[in-house]
Amino acid sequence: MKYSFYDKQIICETRQIKEINIIGSTIFKEILTLFINDLKEKNNPLLKAINGLTTDGCVELLTELSKKTLKNINEGKNFDSHELHMFVEELYNFWRSHERFFILHSETHNSKKDLSSSEQPYHERPYRSFNRSIEKMNHEVRAAYRDICENITYDHPRVYRQMPAGFQVGMIVSEEGHKVRSEYSRLLKIPLIKQILIEPPLILDPPMNKRKGSFKRIEFNPFDRINLTSDEWLCYPAQVGDIVINVYFHKKFMNLGISLSNLFDLSTASREPDAYYLFGIEEDVLKQYGKVQTFFYNDTSSGGTITGYVPRSNEYGYFGYLKKMMLTVHNIIQIKRKRMPVHGAMVNIMLKNGIKKNIIIIGDSGAGKSETIEALRTLSKEYLRDMKIIFDDMGCLEIDKNNDRIRAYGTETGAFVRLDDLQPGYIYGNLDRSIIMNPDMVNSRAVLPITTKEDILHGYPVDMILYANNYSEMDPGSDSDADQINTSTNFGLLKIFESKEDAIRVFRQGARMAKGTTSEVGLTESYFANPFGPPQCKKEHEAIAERFFEHFFRNKLPVGEIKTRLGLKGYEMKGPEKAAKALFNYISVNKCA
Repeated sequence: MKYSFYDKQIICETRQIKEINIIGSTIFKEILTLFINDLKEKNNPLLKAINGLTTDGCVELLTELSKKTLKNINEGKNFDSHELHMFVEELYNFWRSHERFFILHSETHNSKKDLSSSEQPYHERPYRSFNRSIEKMNHEVRAAYRDICENITYDHPRVYRQMPAGFQVGMIVSEEGHKVRSEYSRLLKIPLIKQILIEPPLILDPPMNKRKGSFKRIEFNPFDRINLTSDEWLCYPAQVGDIVINVYFHKKFMNLGISLSNLFDLSTASREPDAYYLFGIEEDVLKQYGKVQTFFYNDTSSGGTITGYVPRSNEYGYFGYLKKMMLTVHNIIQIKRKRMPVHGAMVNIMLKNGIKKNIIIIGDSGAGKSETIEALRTLSKEYLRDMKIIFDDMGCLEIDKNNDRIRAYGTETGAFVRLDDLQPGYIYGNLDRSIIMNPDMVNSRAVLPITTKEDILHGYPVDMILYANNYSEMDPGSDSDADQINTSTNFGLLKIFESKEDAIRVFRQGARMAKGTTSEVGLTESYFANPFGPPQCKKEHEAIAERFFEHFFRNKLPVGEIKTRLGLKGYEMKGPEKAAKALFNYISVNKCA
């Protein structure tokens, strides 16, 4: 078994599942050394507990304590039982304070004969492989810790807590099924993730908590200049809507890379991917293209293959860089297909009176899309019979050639939600599936699954499209609570545009009050509230947008603006809730299209 450290991340790898002596292992010695050095640096009084022992001396002592009581080994050594117990407790906490990942390399096979279950590659028997490695390791670490503590204290715990004491995340990787274009053949040596096991809730602490800047197109492909060492990289083949993006991430960003599993399905497609994304390349490779930042290259000479690149610096250690570049690539591909990408959320709702509608809420980061949908869910007992989220952040629209209806498709099976502005109970109701990032910081986030691949690829007809305005107050004279039913198209919080020109102007402007999700502050604007693709292909997108908005109004599809007021102080919770009530009222009276 080999291991590597990246800041507070520990990554262990093996090609063979076998018994391991936890206390005598190399990684145990490394953790013990780091722990003792940390105590010395802080001049921590816990150092007294080991009476000046070296790391090897501590390993020998703890090995003895895993089998014998302190009483039996204390003659002439005079270890204080309480101090030694506290030392072991803090060592255990120190180990668990790291983010711990386990990689099991699965061999490929070319034999066509039937193999017995014990001969099959690990990725063809994943559940058993995880049980024999991750689950067994968790048990072994807990058992060693409990044996040592009981042999020091001469007592048994009254409460046993079955925490993931070994590894929080396990992966089975293989090169089988890895296909790329010939010019990217160097990528074939990077292991492909086949299966992932997560012990939720998984709490991660990446170096950054917000994104800044945009994704810039460059005219030359830096791929051939990148140093790709196979033991430093992994590949997550992501199903992003109806396209596949192979995401190659450096192990420095392991915590971000595995979080993709809660947002995008692992692709099982046996074909070349539609795009490539390398997350964590050397900064020197990108310096020649100007300021080092996030880049993508659209290779029009070879079928339009798109590759994305992000530097390895901690400055880019935020999940938003991973997710948003993938969506940028997705959107550019959809624009090539004459589809219209939308930065928004789509929900399918059925009111108690039987009305069933599919509604899209469009807006840039922090505009209140997810918050309004969460408000819809919170109010569901009063208003709804059923509610289904189709997509949470990005989708695309297509004009159905068979019946001329607009259909919407999603990209993600999960959601990357901002916890600051959601109801306090939201995350507690989803802890058993969540990956939580930077919980102690502004813009803390959770990544959690919310829908299925079948739903995002279904192509739901669109009944209503709204722009999320998070910065405007209600219109003067409007109902302050937005609770009364009104047949007007203007509820104060919900306005339906009367002309294509008025609507497209608001959507094109993309105004919103920044909420700390990026480095922007104050009232900002972004083209169609979507910095991820449309600005980079503005000429092509403008023609698509004109065609779609013309279709909306020709077919009398309600296009409007909903005031979430999320960017106004004091409305972080009640703003989306009142907007949701206004939406319920409008649908009840007008029944949409």
